Amino acid sequence: MKSVPMSRPDTGAAGSFHHSRRWLALLAVITLALLTVAFFGGLEQLVQRWSSYEEYSHGFFVPPIVLWLLWRQRRSIVPIFGDASWLAVPAILLAILFLLTGEYSALFILIQAGFVLGLMAIVLATGGLNFMKIAAVPMFMLILTIPLPYFLEAELSARLQLLSTTLGSAVLDLLNIPVYTQGNLIDLGDFRLQIQDACSGLRYLYPLLSIGFIFAYLYQASFWRRGVLFLSAIPISILMNVIRIAGTGILVNLWGPAMAEGFLHEFAGWLIFMLCLLIMAGEIKLLEQTGRKRSLGESLSLPEPAHHPDKAGLVRYRPLLVVAFMTAFAILADHHMTHRQEYVPPHLPLDSFPLQLGNWQAQHPDDINHASELIGTGDYLMANYRENNGTPVNLFLSYYPSQSKGVSPHSPEVCMPGNGWIMSSPTVMHLAMPDGHTLSLLRATISRSNEQQLMYYWFDERGRDLTNAYLMKWYLIRDAILTHRSDGGMVRLITPILNTELPDKADQRLQSFLHTIYPVLGAYIPDSSATASDNQ
Repeated sequence: MKSVPMSRPDTGAAGSFHHSRRWLALLAVITLALLTVAFFGGLEQLVQRWSSYEEYSHGFFVPPIVLWLLWRQRRSIVPIFGDASWLAVPAILLAILFLLTGEYSALFILIQAGFVLGLMAIVLATGGLNFMKIAAVPMFMLILTIPLPYFLEAELSARLQLLSTTLGSAVLDLLNIPVYTQGNLIDLGDFRLQIQDACSGLRYLYPLLSIGFIFAYLYQASFWRRGVLFLSAIPISILMNVIRIAGTGILVNLWGPAMAEGFLHEFAGWLIFMLCLLIMAGEIKLLEQTGRKRSLGESLSLPEPAHHPDKAGLVRYRPLLVVAFMTAFAILADHHMTHRQEYVPPHLPLDSFPLQLGNWQAQHPDDINHASELIGTGDYLMANYRENNGTPVNLFLSYYPSQSKGVSPHSPEVCMPGNGWIMSSPTVMHLAMPDGHTLSLLRATISRSNEQQLMYYWFDERGRDLTNAYLMKWYLIRDAILTHRSDGGMVRLITPILNTELPDKADQRLQSFLHTIYPVLGAYIPDSSATASDNQ
């Protein structure tokens, strides 16, 4: 009988395949390092926001959680590692577009979102769509740690402050505690609660959204149950913040102002946050009552690893090589962007703005220092002008030589309600100016208690008069690219509507003053005629 030798596995081919995977892993690490360098400015600002603002401090914990979730899925990832997809190329192109646009406009949210897109490009370039299916949900958690742009955050915070103040005072009123509300101020008689940015509820909302998303990811249930669990973080955070405000009012009413300060105030914040987590856990128990009635531990678990057969074929390097080279190009482009000379046109400082124009004479109000707290860095002027000692017109001017650091004028629609003013009948007006230009501005009536005033304002952005903050950001991106300018300002006029006059009289007063100051504004807030070529 002739013996037949037993076949042996081709260990050489298998060893070469696994060796290729190790080289691909090394290339992925190098590409990740290049990506970090390219997006370093945005990542540095991200960590700064995490460190400086409590509402974003949860961001430090999310990346380790994402890495842990991916590590738990390693048995699903290893078999598909090397099965690259060319979809990585459009992903990295989009990431680079976000990077360059963010650098031009100083919208750090674009740079930070671009970094996440770059991570997705690396995922596609190493494991293709199967890897993306595994990594997409954990990586979406990174998106939830990206702070909102300052102007959006200011608007959201202001609206939540007003909502929390209104609902908190309503709860106190139901408990027969005498309370008077004006804007973000709750007057308890002997003590006043000022609902500041820290009490707007954002400190609960942002972390709870991230935690709610993690809960929804771990919650082994239908899509609608997961969606309800995630979105419930919004009403829970608002409701619990209202309870905190009302509880503070009750404690102050019983034991004095010390209850709203120091350790007790901070401890109450942590206690409310823990209660929010308990409510979300209770929500899962409630949702389970309509389903399989599992315990909390049974409901929350990691997804089972997906089964993928190990493809002992060729490892694809080219998509990741292209991603690496394009990321290196992004580093050079970003270096050019960050070191470009931003052009600031010649202009006069606002503290030299004439205090007498025609028959209008200015007087500085006592609260001029308060304006610096409202607008941050930048040049500003606030003054009352009177014509022949008549009814005053309050003028507020601001100018920012550069808006590249996220600092820019914000709409009165954000700050006015916080000071107790109710804004009504906002309409866009178009007025003919002495030089023939048609000026677009927003006209609104503001009222507080028994006071009523008329307000005009517009954003003066490099010769454009804009009334929309979002449109202002669009032109900021456009002009930063085309003219290397990001300067801009705001003009606001306010005058009382007297009981003895019709609103038309206040309109005439504002328009008379506006026609007087308009010819000199260009020397302090430069228009579009000032370009970088003028300085060459």
